[in-house]
Amino acid sequence: MTTGTDKQIHQLDMLQDLLKEQIKLARQSKIADVEKLSAQAGALAEDITKARIPEQAEFKNRCEQLTELYRKLVLILAAHKEQTGEQLRRISEGRKTLQTYHSNV
Repeated sequence: MTTGTDKQIHQLDMLQDLLKEQIKLARQSKIADVEKLSAQAGALAEDITKARIPEQAEFKNRCEQLTELYRKLVLILAAHKEQTGEQLRRISEGRKTLQTYHSNV
């Protein structure tokens, strides 16, 4: 028989697995796949919060670990965003250069 605690542990395990998978995919630049998993992770995090699992002392360390995984994911995605912005800036500059060259030919 599954107890409430077993269900809570299972939910925390599932969220941890999802966050680890998102981190792996983000490191591989598979951002679309990260987004697909984010809906699932978000719904699970909402269920965990509604069940007040983070407020329970026995899950404090697990919740801190999940928070750290989430922070890692956010940092990886922020770095990706910065890289993408830089690439877009370079593309824009290249287009302007080509337009200038084309209009002077």
